[in-house]
Amino acid sequence: MQNRMMDMAIIIMFCLGLSRAIINPVAGDPTMHCNGYTQLCDRTYNKVAFSSTHNSFAYFKGNLASNQNKNIAEQLNDGISAFMLDLHSNQKQGFGKLVNSAFQNSDIGSAIGKTIEKITGKTSNTKRSIDSVKNNAEIRMCHTSCVLLDEGTFDNTLKLFKTFLQKNTNEVITIMLENYDSFSAEQIATKFVLAGLMDYIFNPNNHDLKTRWPTLREMINSNSRLVVFTDRNPNTAAVPWLMLQGDYIGETSYEVSSSSKFDCKMNSNNKPLSLLNHFVYTKTKILGIDADTPSSEASTKVNSAENILAQYNLCVQNSKEFVPNFIAVDFYDKGDLINTIATINGVGKIMQHRVNVDTVDSKVKLINSSVSGKTTNVWLSTPIMMLIAILYVYLDYNY
Repeated sequence: MQNRMMDMAIIIMFCLGLSRAIINPVAGDPTMHCNGYTQLCDRTYNKVAFSSTHNSFAYFKGNLASNQNKNIAEQLNDGISAFMLDLHSNQKQGFGKLVNSAFQNSDIGSAIGKTIEKITGKTSNTKRSIDSVKNNAEIRMCHTSCVLLDEGTFDNTLKLFKTFLQKNTNEVITIMLENYDSFSAEQIATKFVLAGLMDYIFNPNNHDLKTRWPTLREMINSNSRLVVFTDRNPNTAAVPWLMLQGDYIGETSYEVSSSSKFDCKMNSNNKPLSLLNHFVYTKTKILGIDADTPSSEASTKVNSAENILAQYNLCVQNSKEFVPNFIAVDFYDKGDLINTIATINGVGKIMQHRVNVDTVDSKVKLINSSVSGKTTNVWLSTPIMMLIAILYVYLDYNY
C-alpha cells in the first residue's frame, strides 16, 4: 500500500512538472517563440532589430500633426515592438477646448477674434514652470503641444500595454519617453504602478549590461519584458528601471526633409543600442506659411524595403557588427517596415501572430469631448485654426 502511494505521488509530481513546462517553456525550448520567431529567443536584446513607430500615439486622422494612421492597440496587433511617446503637462489644455468651441461656433469670424484676444491675455501670465507641473501630475499624450494634438492621458495609453503583455506572454516591448514637460521619475513611475505594469518591468540593476545583455528568452522567462527609456530626469536610485536614453542609445538625426537622404551619423558611437530615425517631414503651405509636417504620402517611399535597407547598409559599412535595434518610422502601415525588420533579423516573414488587443475600446474619441475632458483635434485640419494654434505655441514659448 505504501509503495502504491509513493508511485502515485511520483506520477502526480511528474504531471505537475509537465504542466509547468507546457505553460512556461524552459530555457532552450526549441518550440518557443520570442517576439514571433524561434530564431530570436537566444539572441541578446542588443542584437535584435525591433520595428518602431515615431510619435506612436499621434494617430488622429485629419490632423496635420499626426504621425500614424493607426492607434497603439492596432500597432501592437500588427507587430510593432517599440514605441515613442511624448509626455506633456495638461496646464494648457484649456486652450484646446477654447479652439474646439470656436470651430463649432456658427459665427466663426467672431469666435476667431475672441480666441486671439484670449490668447494674448493668457500668454502674459504663462510660464513654463516645473513647479506647476509637479503640483498637477496629469500626463497627456501630445505632439509638440496639447494645442496641436492631444490623444488623451498617459494612464490610458499604459493600460493598452498592460492588456497586451497579459495576452502575449512571449513578447518583449520597448517604450521610449520624450519627457517634454520634465516630469520627475517618480511621477512617471507612479503611472506605471497604477497601470499594473511593474510585474513586467526590466530592471538593468539585475544584469551586468556592460558584459552581456539578457536574451529575449531570459527576459520572457523572468517576465521582465517591458524596457523603458526616458530622455531626461532619471533617478537611478529611486527608479532604476527608468533608463536614461542617452546612456544607452545612439541615434541618427530626426530632422530629415523629404528632399534629403538618410545617413548613418550617430549622435554617439559608443552606445550599446542604436536608433535609426527613418522618417521625413514635408513643407506644407498654411496660409502662405511653410510648416514642417509629417507626410503619409512620402512615407510610402520612405518606408519601402529598399529605402530602409539603404540606410541600414550605410551603417553596416561603418561596422559589420551593426544592429539597428530600433528603426522608427511615421505611418508604419505604408511601405514594408515589418517584413524589412524580419529581413534584417534574418528570419522568415511570417511570424507567430499576436493575441490582439481590443482596438475599439482603445480608440480615443476626441470629438464632443467636454464630458471626457479630452481636447478635440479635428479643428487642426482647418488652415485658419492651424495658424492660430501655431501663433499660440509661439507666444507660449517665448513669453
